[in-house]
Amino acid sequence: MDKKNIVALNIKKIREVENLTQEDLANKLNLKRNSITLFESGKRKPSERTKQDICEKLNISLDWLETGEGDMYNKFGSVNEEDDFSKILGELSATENDSVKELFRRIHNMSPKKKAALLKVVEALIESDII
Repeated sequence: MDKKNIVALNIKKIREVENLTQEDLANKLNLKRNSITLFESGKRKPSERTKQDICEKLNISLDWLETGEGDMYNKFGSVNEEDDFSKILGELSATENDSVKELFRRIHNMSPKKKAALLKVVEALIESDII
């Protein structure tokens, strides 16, 4: 089965699982109902922007939408949340602040138990008025 047909089938499956009509899905995506009909029939391929909107608005995994493999729902909560995390990591790796880089190198090398303990310390610090 080609990629276009997988995406078409998965858009229909999303609608059915989410109990949405074509009109409902179109409204969520700011599209016309006819666009959804064309996507589901395989007569038109959704744009990358439309696929991203489907994933963001319905918490769908882009990988699943395009391939049918893996989990249907995005495990990060939303595409935006995953993108925000990637953006933060990109900014941190581009920083010229060596102490920030060293901090993240050390965190990366910590055991899972120490990472969990550090997270508790950071959460307590954020909630307090110490600094």
